[in-house]
Amino acid sequence: MKRLTAKLVFMGSQGVGKSSIITRYIKDDYKNECEATIGASFMYAKVTIQNYQITLKVWDTAGQERFRSLVPMYYRNADAVAIIFDVSDRESFNQVKDWINEVKKNTDTPVIYYVVGNKTDLIDSRTIMYEEAKEFANSVNAHYWETSAYSNSGIQDLFTNIGRNLIEMLESSNPPVNLKLEIDPEEVPNNDNNMDDQDNLTSVLYGVRDLRLEQRPIPKPGYNEVLLKIQRVGICGSDVHYLVHGSIGNYVVNEPMIIGHEASGIVVKLGEGVTNLSIGDRVAIEPGVSCRMCTFCKNGKYNLCLDMKFCATPPIDGNLTRYYVHAADFCYKLPRHMTLEDGAMLEPLSVGVHACKRGGVTVGSSVLILGAGPIGLVTLATAKAMGASKIFITDLTDYRLNVAKKMGAFKVIQINKGESDEQAIENMRFELNNELPDVTIDCSGFQQTMKMGIELTKSGGVLMIVGMGASKNVELPLFNALAREVDIKGVFRYANDYQDALSLISSGKVNLSPLITHHYTIEESLEAFKTAETGVGNPIKVMIHVD
Repeated sequence: MKRLTAKLVFMGSQGVGKSSIITRYIKDDYKNECEATIGASFMYAKVTIQNYQITLKVWDTAGQERFRSLVPMYYRNADAVAIIFDVSDRESFNQVKDWINEVKKNTDTPVIYYVVGNKTDLIDSRTIMYEEAKEFANSVNAHYWETSAYSNSGIQDLFTNIGRNLIEMLESSNPPVNLKLEIDPEEVPNNDNNMDDQDNLTSVLYGVRDLRLEQRPIPKPGYNEVLLKIQRVGICGSDVHYLVHGSIGNYVVNEPMIIGHEASGIVVKLGEGVTNLSIGDRVAIEPGVSCRMCTFCKNGKYNLCLDMKFCATPPIDGNLTRYYVHAADFCYKLPRHMTLEDGAMLEPLSVGVHACKRGGVTVGSSVLILGAGPIGLVTLATAKAMGASKIFITDLTDYRLNVAKKMGAFKVIQINKGESDEQAIENMRFELNNELPDVTIDCSGFQQTMKMGIELTKSGGVLMIVGMGASKNVELPLFNALAREVDIKGVFRYANDYQDALSLISSGKVNLSPLITHHYTIEESLEAFKTAETGVGNPIKVMIHVD
């Protein structure tokens, strides 16, 4: 069986049904109301034609005008592009030519173009007839296809025909360099043959704003270790902090360090003694490996282990690299229906799980979350899954608060930048209508938010401090906390929370896909970190595709 991997990008105006077509093919599911895509989303689609098994990396781009500037980063190196329009909406059809011209202007490799008329079930309101659309597609050297995601018409054949065109392109006398046959990771032999000459491109941090791409030797797994072919790595705020400042607290980048710790991968080689995993398993990687022997480890608090080896925490290397060795017992096998993006997102989600568990969030709890960054949003998702009845969340930016609202926040509260601590607390009391929460979770960690957490938590309640944004020394109204028995607890990473996080996503109780707003390849690591640092394009979670 020949195995082919190709990049397929769906484009088109908002509301034409791009996401519905993809979801109908991959999951055989349809929803009458589909949330607008933010930035882009990513899924895998499989097509089998004769002796070819084709894996399509399907990118679903946003159609809204405010995301238009982001689209070029997604169709770069595309093998096929499908521009979708609504057969009952002439304006969406008129914009197809603009989309095609944009791709042709910004790509220098062969691309298969499909113009797809969707919503053919709307017979009475159809305004674009087959003949007109077909003639237009011919004029721009594109294939034409019609579909209805609602009635599941033409969907299977669309993907099959795209697959056939990709095979024809591959078997042509001059196939594009980005379209090639690959060997599935499951077929990589469990020995050292063919490994020494493999590409092991790696993102290495040498110092402040000195991130370099270089080839590194492929490591060999030791006892109870596995060699992983890394697939996805999310960029964390701590990664950006190391890049910009070169240190976090006492952890200083004094020598070159591989960056990245929110990762998923595929097992390609087993070390001696590994019994819980097999070659080909897709896994999420818990990045901290403890000694397993100290009192903290034996009491289940291994996150406090003094001999912890944590990815991308100096001097320990991270995993933004094609091949990486990790302890087998800190790898979690992913169910077939979970994506590799889900696997990478287990790392930040585990922080939210740990915070909610330590804070005692349960059915009926009222929760205030300070900060709607990635950690604040995964904490929101966790608290909701654990049964919290009212979840309030704050942030400086309305964009993140809009996402929080869509994720089920009871109320979102925008903080005014520059206001005094006293004014901020007074405004928050008004927004909360003096209904103080049982649990406050500070995901920012600044002096002002810590003060707010103490003042705004119900007497007898709990303040969880997750964020570490403040300097080492802060002034806090501790008498207020003591007099009202507000418990103040810290959160340091997580312990025994990865499996719970996996279960939340696997069961469907938590969906973090909307948080992944930007996608880059490992070759684009510098651009990815720039986006994460500057906030251009309103990123929430930036995901790097290493495969």
